[in-house]
Amino acid sequence: MTVLLFAPDGSIHSRRALAAVLAGSHQVTFVSTENPYPQGRRGFQFTQFPSSGFRFCRKVIGTKIARWFTDPLAVFRLKLLFRRVNPDVVHVCWVDHNANLCVKAKLAPLIVSVWGSDINNHFLPSHDAKARERASETLAAAAVVIVDAAGMERKCAMLAGRSVPAEMLHLGVDTERFRPGYRAEAQAWRQKLGIPENAVVLVSMRALTPIYNHDLILEAFARLTHKVDIPVVLVFKVYNMWVPASDTELRGRVERLGISASVRWLANIEFDALPEIYALADIVVNFPSMDSFPVTFAEAAACQRRVVSCRLPSYSGTFAEEYFEMVEPGDVSELSNALARAVNQVTADRNGTAPSLTKARECVEREFTEAHYSEGLDRVYARVRTMR
Repeated sequence: MTVLLFAPDGSIHSRRALAAVLAGSHQVTFVSTENPYPQGRRGFQFTQFPSSGFRFCRKVIGTKIARWFTDPLAVFRLKLLFRRVNPDVVHVCWVDHNANLCVKAKLAPLIVSVWGSDINNHFLPSHDAKARERASETLAAAAVVIVDAAGMERKCAMLAGRSVPAEMLHLGVDTERFRPGYRAEAQAWRQKLGIPENAVVLVSMRALTPIYNHDLILEAFARLTHKVDIPVVLVFKVYNMWVPASDTELRGRVERLGISASVRWLANIEFDALPEIYALADIVVNFPSMDSFPVTFAEAAACQRRVVSCRLPSYSGTFAEEYFEMVEPGDVSELSNALARAVNQVTADRNGTAPSLTKARECVEREFTEAHYSEGLDRVYARVRTMR
């Protein structure tokens, strides 16, 4: 099957989606701004997302007017691309302006994968009305919307203004790569980051954007330092700085809370090194205001890491609800208490693995592997192909 696949540059999710499609032995034309396989790969072709000169025009005449001039050109070039590739299906990952341009170009049959923030951001008080309008148009045009969490289908329908055919598929993880172990690598990271040998390490794996409430995690961590007798260190994995001020604000808060000696900042981590960071983490902390079902959960479970998280509707009925420590959203005091319990569990179980962590990994192996995702895409593609 010939697939025209669009995904944003710079996201590991994009590479995961591409790998899953290629695993299905499809002929894939991947459209983005950066070629993930510059040396080539069987069944793979890369095409730059059609340039319209928007960035240059925006500097000269401003964003709003620039869109009036450049969007029609991008749409025209997308139509030419569609005719050249002649795909069986069009798969767009992440609902943004580029996804909306694909709709305006009438690329079909259209499959849209939503990944969480691209939908959830439209339900925040600070949402962009024009961006929400574009998202609504995009979702309304989809033959199928792929979601990965409970409640996302309903949100997509609310935006689309109609019921949308939806398929529940999670990106999944490579359980051969994400697994327990990597002890030598974890020890090397401890030394590199100057973490004491006896310290319990907490890691936040989520993007440093406001929706993930890193400021509240810091507040809870500051309280935690007074509740436990063993040294504790909090590591932030710095990436996806969509709101650049977030990093500065968080570092300032660390200073004000007086916990600079107990906080580390970890930047520029390659995807291949992620299992090492999970090995470094004794506890993974997750505390967003709203969310889809994060791949962080599947990765942490595959690596048999303890997770302390807030309890959100999108996590309901999943292995996370059963095997992770869940607290109420926004409750800093409860989060701090849960972290203290987790720290005590870590110190009591240094040489063993809790049965719940083993069971969580088994669940990931059954239901959340990359192979499950690839097979699910094959089913969706076969069904949507008949709509052409």
